[in-house]
Amino acid sequence: MAPERDALLEVNNGSLPKIEEIPKTFVWYASYGSNMEMKRFLCYIEGGLVAGMQEVCEGSRDKTRPTAVKWRTVPYRMFFGRNATKTWGPGGVAFLDLYRSRMHRAHIRLYKISLQQFNDVLRQENTRTHVMTSPLFGLTDLNYIVRNNHGYKFVKALKKGWYRTVLYLGKEQNLPVLTFTCSPLKMEAFRSNKLPICGPSKAYKDIIMKALVEERNLTQNQALNYIRDCYKKPLRGSIFSHYCPCCFW
Repeated sequence: MAPERDALLEVNNGSLPKIEEIPKTFVWYASYGSNMEMKRFLCYIEGGLVAGMQEVCEGSRDKTRPTAVKWRTVPYRMFFGRNATKTWGPGGVAFLDLYRSRMHRAHIRLYKISLQQFNDVLRQENTRTHVMTSPLFGLTDLNYIVRNNHGYKFVKALKKGWYRTVLYLGKEQNLPVLTFTCSPLKMEAFRSNKLPICGPSKAYKDIIMKALVEERNLTQNQALNYIRDCYKKPLRGSIFSHYCPCCFW
């Protein structure tokens, strides 16, 4: 994936197809936190929960498992932010920075799923009350973000939610690689300490460790050092130096 200048793409809020009308378009969903652990991710597809979770996932409408799985690293900073969640209790959870950095490499696990499944995972990560009759991130948004020649690489998919921003990371085997993270405004709040950088809970750390050691084949020390760096090293710079302030939401 060649380095590109990231910027903001607003979602087209015009007429959208129904969620059931999305054809079998496939994407790679790039997980970087607890979803790197296969059984935990499958909670978003099949429903249920794994050890350490405090809330049950409802699952996706299409419960077909990923048709392919891969590990990669990308030049982005992963960090732990906030200080408590309903699912994992006290402690930070993983976010991915919105712009590339040659100084950082984040481990990601790619799951090949349908665009409809990606929408269902995106919704479950952000809200339990939203009734999704049309895609949060549809074909129009996908085609625009992939084909755009002006460097627009992330999209506001929801008005609210900790993971409301869809980030395009490039392509793998000619399919788009997508993930989601916090909004540009929240990213700036993490940098300025208005929102806390916080180590993960034991349960959240353990499931990431399990993914990195048992499935990514890192050593215990490599995995532990990676996790520690993600919350002990400060976030540097300001995304205001990368993006126009009028793009913030």
